[in-house]
Amino acid sequence: MPQEATILASASTSSEALGDATTALFYAEAARAAEPDNLYYTHQLAQLQLRSGSLSNAVETYEALLQRFPNNVEAMEELAQLLSMMGRTRDALTTYEHLIDTAGDHAQVRRQMLQLYFRLGDETGTRESLQALIALEPNEPAPWRLLGQLHLQQNEPEEALAAFESAYEVDSTDFETVLALTDLYRQLDRHADADSLLDQSMMSQGASIDQLIARAQPLYNRAASDADAAQAATRLLERAADINPQHPEVLLMLGDLRFQQGAYAESASLLQQALDQNPRDPDLWFRAASAYLEADNPEEAARIADEGLLLFPGQLPLLRVAGYSLMQTFQNDDAIARFEEMLDILEEDEANQQAEESDALAALGLLSARKEQQDTADDYYEQALALNPDNTLALNNYAYSLAARDLRLKDALTMAERAVEIDGENASYLDTLGWIHFKMEHFDEARNLISQALALDDPTVTLYDHYGDIHARLGEWETARSYWRKALDLAPDNATIQAKLERQQY
Repeated sequence: MPQEATILASASTSSEALGDATTALFYAEAARAAEPDNLYYTHQLAQLQLRSGSLSNAVETYEALLQRFPNNVEAMEELAQLLSMMGRTRDALTTYEHLIDTAGDHAQVRRQMLQLYFRLGDETGTRESLQALIALEPNEPAPWRLLGQLHLQQNEPEEALAAFESAYEVDSTDFETVLALTDLYRQLDRHADADSLLDQSMMSQGASIDQLIARAQPLYNRAASDADAAQAATRLLERAADINPQHPEVLLMLGDLRFQQGAYAESASLLQQALDQNPRDPDLWFRAASAYLEADNPEEAARIADEGLLLFPGQLPLLRVAGYSLMQTFQNDDAIARFEEMLDILEEDEANQQAEESDALAALGLLSARKEQQDTADDYYEQALALNPDNTLALNNYAYSLAARDLRLKDALTMAERAVEIDGENASYLDTLGWIHFKMEHFDEARNLISQALALDDPTVTLYDHYGDIHARLGEWETARSYWRKALDLAPDNATIQAKLERQQY
């Protein structure tokens, strides 16, 4: 009876509101039984079963509803969504197809089907869905772009190019399409077309600063591994900076890009300006200090890091850059204090940060050696290597320290060889290994290694001095003196090198 069904349905609603799902389901089933031909009560039961987590029962109810009302579009759509949620992907697709046959094609339905075909890895279904979407939404670039990506997955670059170019014809302002088309042009060695397209899109007149930033963002995200993206992002952000040179987001992104490009001084300036705009970001203090440190301005790096630590005490990245900056300016006691503070924090941290702790110990080893506290330095190096046997700073510095004292040369050789194995392009590591071979009277090997070091980097006083010593031990006096003179040019007050030049033999 209609009145009885209405009362039962109301009781179901009230019970659900009170949190009694079992009673709510009982009344909903009773309401449907009282009026089985009333669509509302069947639908109410299905929705309640869905909300209560009785998914299989909800499917049965929807299927029963569609047997009575086969053209009910709402039930078909909800059943398809439910089947999709349950992982019954093929059944969901069949239901969506039935929905299209009943109500006609619709873009939203095709988008749901597209996701399901993606889930199945069904390339034919994916292609058909995209083609249907293109017909339904002729002014949308996304279906064309997705079709292009599908062609790329199938190693069909020419078909992909046609799809991406169609997306661009539909909407030349869609930057995702521009990026996809640019990337494909580069893959096809059409670099001029790629540059032209990107220039045209990036520099469109009237673009606001927010639009320029939005266009730069995906390029900026790829910049670390894609030089073309880094260059394009830089140009966009430079244009944004012309509009507002103090925009904090522009300053930050452009500063990061300059850092990645090795323009450390410019990066430091930009990040300093960004920091002035937003001093509440501890990561920004770290980035600015790091840029100054890489720009060979450790004094400013230390100042910024210390100031940041006043606002954000205990921040490990800031402590680290402060410690290394102070180390470079030979403020050894202050540097030691920063690294010891790092260790205190790391010991209390439950997260496994052995590599970070090892680095701090290695730095303390070097600082202790500077203070001629050799036993303490050795202990720090041992601790560092116990935590991370591949800590190259600890391996190299410990090995050099032992060699300088003519101690445990075989152990020193093993450590130096490991450091070079890890980083064979580091001139300092090659010099250490060469110097240990010199100490062991392996003079040819020493000469070869330090020759490699000299070719890698701007030579230091130590490199020239060592190379001169090696040639002297080989009896090549004129060559030895030429390298000692180069060392003396860099350090005119070095009495040890002056004495070598004054002697007639090594």
